[in-house]
Amino acid sequence: MSFLGFVTHFAILIVMPLMLQHVFGKNPTAVGFIIFPGAMLSAVAAIFVGRLIDRYGNIRVMFLAHILLIVSTVLFYLLSPHSEYMIMLAYMFTSFGFSSLSSSSTNEVSRVMSKELTASGIGMKQLIHYVGSASGSVLGGIIVEMGGADFPVSSFQNTFLVLIGLMTVSLLLLLLYRRHAHSS
Repeated sequence: MSFLGFVTHFAILIVMPLMLQHVFGKNPTAVGFIIFPGAMLSAVAAIFVGRLIDRYGNIRVMFLAHILLIVSTVLFYLLSPHSEYMIMLAYMFTSFGFSSLSSSSTNEVSRVMSKELTASGIGMKQLIHYVGSASGSVLGGIIVEMGGADFPVSSFQNTFLVLIGLMTVSLLLLLLYRRHAHSS
């Protein structure tokens, strides 16, 4: 689940500026200003995510994170071709969902691992994060590039469609994990 969340987030981080540049003709400064509110939300979200985890538990926050990431990819798919402001809006859902998934899944790993293996488990999870980050960047770039050198809107939408599928698979994995955790 964490791997797929990182794939989704980093694919969006690669595709979003490309779309802003090639579809909307934005320069790098404008791209930065469009992405900035989502980045700030991610920083502020860290404070609230910890409180959400304490109050509702890891599984519920992971579920919320999945819903937010699925909503964000659907928003990107449906609305991003229409306005750069829709990209800004969709990325806010992405950043809050990503922060929630990252924190709650790390907390869950530390909760389920024995004390002797917690450090190894967290280290393995960090490795999965790095591989997911690289995989997302590559996946996003490949799908956009498959659309052709002129970067049509459809190549960006195809990327978001794949990400919707990946986050749906991740949500199904979470539901299986929850079922297994409750039966144990």
